[in-house]
Amino acid sequence: MEAIPHEHELMSKFKEGDAHAFQEIHQLFFPLMCFFAEKFVRNAEDAKDIASEVFVKLWGRHHKFDTLINVKAFLYITTRNTCLNYLRKNQVRKQAGQELPKMESEDPRPTIALAETYQDAYQLIKSLKKKQRQVIEMLLEGYSTAEIALKLQQQESNIRKIKFRALNEIREKLKKIS
Repeated sequence: MEAIPHEHELMSKFKEGDAHAFQEIHQLFFPLMCFFAEKFVRNAEDAKDIASEVFVKLWGRHHKFDTLINVKAFLYITTRNTCLNYLRKNQVRKQAGQELPKMESEDPRPTIALAETYQDAYQLIKSLKKKQRQVIEMLLEGYSTAEIALKLQQQESNIRKIKFRALNEIREKLKKIS
């Protein structure tokens, strides 16, 4: 995770109970926690509910956190534990005829790393120009170039150019990061 330029100020406000600081932390980590939870519960809507519940717990303890690293650790641990409770409560093992995922013994670091990679990619896409971002997001949703052209009322050749430029910009930004 990249350092937040105003982390100290953000955490100071968060610790004092500032709703805007909480909202910024929520925007930063909510997609990450949804992705992380979905890897365990295998349902996007349930994962969002779990992530929302975790953020309610975070807000209830806002006065205990000094750094974003502490917040992030709390979010991962609480999301993991909430997923376990969800799976136990809903008896997924019996309903699906499968074993409960072995989250207690498995190392969550690969899932965390993957979630953070997706977050970094999302941030790169978010930094693109509006048209480029639209085209890349639609591609990721599974739309073909022809379908994107139709939806955006553009020529297919224009969509291919926009896609080419967007991918080049992402490559350049990745080179700077590496």
